[in-house]
Amino acid sequence: MRRDKTYFNIYIYIHNLNCNSSWAIYIVKCIKCNLQYVGKSETNLNIRMNNHRSHIKSGINSCELSEHFLQNKTSHTFEKDTSITVIEQLRKQTMTTEQKKQLLRAREEFWQKQLGSIQPTGLNKRIG
Repeated sequence: MRRDKTYFNIYIYIHNLNCNSSWAIYIVKCIKCNLQYVGKSETNLNIRMNNHRSHIKSGINSCELSEHFLQNKTSHTFEKDTSITVIEQLRKQTMTTEQKKQLLRAREEFWQKQLGSIQPTGLNKRIG
């Protein structure tokens, strides 16, 4: 019987990223299901996460992340069953807002593909 090795990708953060980071790409991982959602935020990340929380509490299906927690509301809670990681931030000050929006979307798509967050292996339904 042959056993295949499992390989893990390792990514090194070179920025100081936190909940106040804006123009950022983030991962929300459902700990119970071991599924990831890759998203983007133009505003501070804490504001974006509060929007996700609010939608889930209000029963608003605004994206795949809220849909996941609404479908599993008897067994999952956003507060207890997620880990949140900021993975990238745009820092180019010379760009227009529209250029930053386009680049942020492109980076979100890159990370969704790189991390395999598109269904069925992740929570994102589509790229972008």
